[in-house]
Amino acid sequence: MSLAATLVSFVLYYMTKAPTVSFWDCGEFIATSYIMGIPHPPGNPLYVIIGRFFTLLPIAKEIAVRVNLISVISSTASVFMAFWIILRLTLNNKTEFPAGLPRIAVGLGALAGSLIMGFSYTFWSNAVEAEVYGPAMLIMLIVTYLALLWSSHYGKPGNDRLLVLISFLLWLSLGIHMTTFVLTIPIVLYMAYVDYNKGGLQRWPVWILMSLFVLYAVPLQSQILELFGVDIRAWELESFFLIFGLALVGIIATLIASYFRGSDGVRIWSLALMVFVFGVIGYSTQAYIPIRAAQKPIINENDPSSWPHFKSFLERKQYGQESMIERMLKRRGSWQNQFVSHPDFGLLTLLGAQYSTSDIRLPIFEQKAVDRDPGVSFGFSMWVVYVIFFGLAGIIESFKRSGPDGAFVIFTLLLCTVGLVFYLNFSDGVHNKAIAPIAEVRDRDYFYTPGFMYFGIIIGVGLTSFLEWAGGLGSHINRGLRQFSRPILALAISSAIFLPFHTAAANFHRVNRSGNYIPWDYASNILQSCDRDAILFTNGDNDTFPLWFLQEVENVRKDVRVVNLSLLNTPWYIHQLKNQLGVPIKLTHAEIEQLLPLRIQGYDRIWRVQDEMVKQIITNCQADNWDAPVYFAMTVADDNKLGLEDHLILEGMVHRVVESSGKDRVNSAVGFKIFGNPANFRSIGDPHIFKDENDHRLISNYIAAMFQLVESYVAAGRTDTALAIAEAAIALRPSSSMWQAYAYLVKMYVYSDMPNKADSVIASLSPQQGEKVYLAVSQDLLMSKRFDLAAVTLEATLNRFPSSFAALNNLVVAYHQNGDSVAARPAVDRFRARNSNDPSLLRSVDELLKRLNAPSENLSEAR
Repeated sequence: MSLAATLVSFVLYYMTKAPTVSFWDCGEFIATSYIMGIPHPPGNPLYVIIGRFFTLLPIAKEIAVRVNLISVISSTASVFMAFWIILRLTLNNKTEFPAGLPRIAVGLGALAGSLIMGFSYTFWSNAVEAEVYGPAMLIMLIVTYLALLWSSHYGKPGNDRLLVLISFLLWLSLGIHMTTFVLTIPIVLYMAYVDYNKGGLQRWPVWILMSLFVLYAVPLQSQILELFGVDIRAWELESFFLIFGLALVGIIATLIASYFRGSDGVRIWSLALMVFVFGVIGYSTQAYIPIRAAQKPIINENDPSSWPHFKSFLERKQYGQESMIERMLKRRGSWQNQFVSHPDFGLLTLLGAQYSTSDIRLPIFEQKAVDRDPGVSFGFSMWVVYVIFFGLAGIIESFKRSGPDGAFVIFTLLLCTVGLVFYLNFSDGVHNKAIAPIAEVRDRDYFYTPGFMYFGIIIGVGLTSFLEWAGGLGSHINRGLRQFSRPILALAISSAIFLPFHTAAANFHRVNRSGNYIPWDYASNILQSCDRDAILFTNGDNDTFPLWFLQEVENVRKDVRVVNLSLLNTPWYIHQLKNQLGVPIKLTHAEIEQLLPLRIQGYDRIWRVQDEMVKQIITNCQADNWDAPVYFAMTVADDNKLGLEDHLILEGMVHRVVESSGKDRVNSAVGFKIFGNPANFRSIGDPHIFKDENDHRLISNYIAAMFQLVESYVAAGRTDTALAIAEAAIALRPSSSMWQAYAYLVKMYVYSDMPNKADSVIASLSPQQGEKVYLAVSQDLLMSKRFDLAAVTLEATLNRFPSSFAALNNLVVAYHQNGDSVAARPAVDRFRARNSNDPSLLRSVDELLKRLNAPSENLSEAR
């Protein structure tokens, strides 16, 4: 059954994998894998090496797919490991499977549990694109299983080799992602406890050594010394290496002494030495970073080729100087938001959405009432089944059946969920504005990937225990239970079949990346909007990393020099732009190193290094007669444009910097090249392709640019082209989220004397949206004093929405302003006849008739 779990998960992961680059870090990881570059700190060197290996394998046509398959394969292997961990926790290290129905039940339960884990939202979403979490989770589960295996084989010859392997894998995992290293704390406590119970803590040197591993990720030594007034934060990494160096000297010295004394401690100290040595071997993948950085690859974040830069890189100083311990102690969000309710990082909210997003509604009876009462029904959220029923049952059964083993997994689960809430201390932008005035910029569920993974395993334990109990009822000594054994077993088996299927069905659409070319096309459209040899200022990950991918992997527009504004605050990046990309920067090396943010008197904000560099780059390009045209991506906020808004011309998806000034200028030729070609917008209009909040935000950028282009064509009298672009813009996004754009299109149809097309658009909308659109169009016509056209539009509105008093109101205004108040009478009479059963509407009509007979200045209030 473990092979069945592996096969099923692989098929679904493969079906839903991304066909090319995805947003966020994926573009950077694929690009750096392909060119052997240096991604953002802490560098992920092993992932880059594995990624490079996969790019050489003829397993897919697209390089991006080859790298995406790392996640597919590693996540599939994680499901396989989860199956055996569930079995081990359920069977309490039994060497033999139970016989008969309990045997089948246990296997089915582990199969279902491993698939529930594998199809949980966060785990699955990381399994289909080039991310580090797939291989990182695999290593975590392998290490977990090895620890359980070591415990069950305690005292057997050669068993302690597993400790050496565990040390190697823990340090090796740092080359993929630091998340895995959180396992160090529970695994040391667990194995030390087992050693204490079974061997009197014989291996205490190993546990002390492995407990020091934690200092790499959490430098407690600096926090402790600060209590005595000693500040070593500038040497945190060196202090760790010093501690480990002293530990190595102590191990070797004690080993030599034990050898000459003939002590029994030789084996234990030799084991400690091997744990140390193989940990160093695992960590050695980090050597890739300075070695490759010295070769100056085109993506070389932080340029960690020298010790100061390498040290800063490993310490992740790019993300701030404050230690995570200090950050943890200053609450950045309310407890309710962090633990419960925030949709982006609230722990329980994210946990509840992992396995199901739906409710089960069970109708008790239907009431066929005239008042449209749907009747009475009973319902509950499916997360109750997963989290409360089988989750809590799994926690209880893990501890009851497996004791220390279960406690180890449960503690790991709590550390990777509740512990991370305290440690990561996400900002909600409200609780502590003095420290964290900005809320998290994106969903943070991926930080809880290990916790949700272990919770999936715990659910599997609860489900497997239930199945084993149900399978054994047929031979139970209690005759009362025996007679219900078959229906209970049927219920248990049904649950084991239904729950993984339900999890897969609930999350399939959300995680499915197949056919999603939005990131590729978005990056391409930005690059293709630029003129030859351009300099393009970008804002963040999603308008930078996919562009790097296209340039370095797909060889698309490598002439465009992408300048990320966030990185532009760092000297190493400015050096790279000047020396490797040829960006016109005339500062010397020393001047670049001395750049600092400044507060200028009379200026309402800090003058950042990026501001100074943007100014200098633009000034230098202007002095060179714009040999290198300069652009801002549409995603760049106005406060990053140095007040140049009137010196920008929209060209496709970018704003070109020019010397002349003017408002809302558009280069229609470039815009039509980008927006007039449907091939540039693959999969956006496909309702089967899931679009998250980030996708919709970027699609909004398309639509905003397209409607600016439409305005330029309207101003130029090219109505047909304007309509074509407007229709293309509408096709990019569902009506439910942009009725205003539909109103604009309907207005164009009305102005162009195309009432049939206007009616077809209204017919495609919901009644509420359709009425809004018609009213917005009529209001625009009234403001433009096109009273005849407004009256025609409002008559059409009342024909489609006969209860729209706002439409009647505006129609009366239109006729009155056109000097034909009598023409409004038939419309009023028809309205009264159609709504004779609505007293409130009739009263409103009476008030309207009073205004109709009142002086014209009072009637204007009807607008």
